[in-house]
Amino acid sequence: MTSRTSWEDFKFLVKDRKKKGFTVIQTVVGVPPETDIFSTQASNSGGTPFTKGFKINQKYFLEVDRKIKYLLDHNLTPCIFGAWGHHIDIIGNDLMMQWWKEIVKRYAKYEVIFCLTGEADIFPQPKLLQNNLFKNKLLSYIPNNIKTFIKSKLISPKIYSPISDRLKKWDEVAKYIKKIDKYNRLLTVHVHQQKTASELFDNPDWLDIDSIQSGHSKESLGFMISAILSKKNKKQPIINLEPWYEGINGNFFDYYQRVAFWACILSGAAGHTYGAHGIWQMATHNDDYLKHWGTSNWKTAINYKGAVQIGLAKKYLEKLEFHKLKPTRQLITPSNNKQNLYLPIAAEVGGNEYFIYFPDKSIQRNFKLFFNKKISVFKCQWIDPRSMKIVAKARIKSKKNQLKIIQKVNAKDILLYIKGSL
Repeated sequence: MTSRTSWEDFKFLVKDRKKKGFTVIQTVVGVPPETDIFSTQASNSGGTPFTKGFKINQKYFLEVDRKIKYLLDHNLTPCIFGAWGHHIDIIGNDLMMQWWKEIVKRYAKYEVIFCLTGEADIFPQPKLLQNNLFKNKLLSYIPNNIKTFIKSKLISPKIYSPISDRLKKWDEVAKYIKKIDKYNRLLTVHVHQQKTASELFDNPDWLDIDSIQSGHSKESLGFMISAILSKKNKKQPIINLEPWYEGINGNFFDYYQRVAFWACILSGAAGHTYGAHGIWQMATHNDDYLKHWGTSNWKTAINYKGAVQIGLAKKYLEKLEFHKLKPTRQLITPSNNKQNLYLPIAAEVGGNEYFIYFPDKSIQRNFKLFFNKKISVFKCQWIDPRSMKIVAKARIKSKKNQLKIIQKVNAKDILLYIKGSL
């Protein structure tokens, strides 16, 4: 929504994402993350969202209106973030409510989703800590249990309120949105801590879609799976709003995108988010904006393989009763656990269809299956998760429950689809 994305580039992005199977586009209407309130990086052709006198700039919305309409015209649902977590400490509750009133007035009449804020509970890092080399060297000397304390002390308490106070502010804004939105659009929130949004806000009545942010470390795979699996309110959908971004810090390319997708979906997520470093901040090699997350160029990132592969997986699942997918940890042994997160993850559809995803087929080749005993024979399809093409077929009798992974696919991971027949 800023001038970092020109109109021509925006149209190019929309058409590319539509072609690859995206359905929802996260976008910040207001000040983007890691951007100062009055920074030119927050402005578009109409200026910054707020004037220097802390008033809403109506001209800012002219470009936003045009871009939101373009998304809708291409059957892409905008998921509108109204701010980033700490912005409410700077502009206050009253102005934030006015801001959301403007968003609701303009866009609630369309098929949109509202996201209260990005990273409701995050404190922005001081400039010094945004340098990875300095940060890693500094933090290597600090015990884990006081790293967070040290970081928080480097931020002025006069500007940023404690997390509990911050969350109360956002809770008030969320209730206000629900009060004024006569269309009752779905409302969610993006969080930073390794907790679900419902846990962080103590099961708020305004939350329609629960969420997590698993973040950008390889260790977060366990949280992705456990948070979604252990969600108490099973009727309320949950989505990982920020898994590993492809290319961030030069890592998490297509293989890790597949791992995150299948880990979340087969654990019970209602959908999945894909992000690419370079696109989220529209960086180029010329300006390399927010380079502490790694060098990037959005024109390179638009062609990362992960987006295509997840799109193919989504298209495949849409042929089935995807909404009936339920995780099952009893189907296969050994299976994914805290000690080995790269063992298989399984889910079932309706009691006689199963998916088993093997994140790393080199760990173990032989497994045991435990099927519905009423079904005698199961047809199996081994699928290459990069292309979603069938690479081998087999039949398994429920009494002979031995399974051996095929090795003919040169990908690190593999997917197995099983369907029972009486």
